[in-house]
Amino acid sequence: MWKIQHPNGRREINELHVPLGQPVKLTLASQDVIHSFYIPAFRVKQDVLPGRYVTMWFQPTRAGEYHLFCAEYCGTYHSGMIGRVVVMHHGLIEQVGTPAQLYHSPATRFVAGFIGSPAMNLLPCALEEAAGGLRLRLSDTIAFALPAERDARYRPHAGKPGLILGLRPEHITDPRPPLRPAQRSFEVPVDVCEPLGMETLLHFTLQGIDVCARVDPAAGAPAGSRATLVADLNHMHLIDGASKRVL
Repeated sequence: MWKIQHPNGRREINELHVPLGQPVKLTLASQDVIHSFYIPAFRVKQDVLPGRYVTMWFQPTRAGEYHLFCAEYCGTYHSGMIGRVVVMHHGLIEQVGTPAQLYHSPATRFVAGFIGSPAMNLLPCALEEAAGGLRLRLSDTIAFALPAERDARYRPHAGKPGLILGLRPEHITDPRPPLRPAQRSFEVPVDVCEPLGMETLLHFTLQGIDVCARVDPAAGAPAGSRATLVADLNHMHLIDGASKRVL
């Protein structure tokens, strides 16, 4: 197993908690055979030798949970030389989960924004009562009726200031009839068209914020033209701007 001791005396087994954005220096030694301390996500690996101290360092750039392995076959208990490195944001664990869980179900604005490329669109919005349901307003001209299944979850937040809509670029697409429930069409002027081969990114502006949509290459619209797009609210996240928590 990996036994870890911090400068303040705190001890961990098969876990290493480190701060985001700060250099981390490790002093390593083995009590038995040769091991290799390996964190694939950070692209760092250091052989750990018996009877000798060695050092390594890395600087985490993203919060989250990452695998820790021994990259050297070290005997019968090699399979037990595994663990995790938890990178904390401002000394807090924002969320622990698999990459898929963090991607689909982020718990905070920070987690929502750091995973995925291009990053999730984060837009100021208002939640309004409308004809017995709820409406999500993004601008004077763009407002979406919310799916009925979101009503009970979001109704307590109607009228609350500082709400943020989180919607990934892959959930803002070109129209592909027939529209499914919770898909809402809207029209915007295109600022930038970015062809990438198998897909095209369209950039437009809402409330002074750049928004990215992922569309089929055949649907790409040139800059300066207007494009009809579809927002899939099945995948939306509503974020409380004050607490930064996903509601």
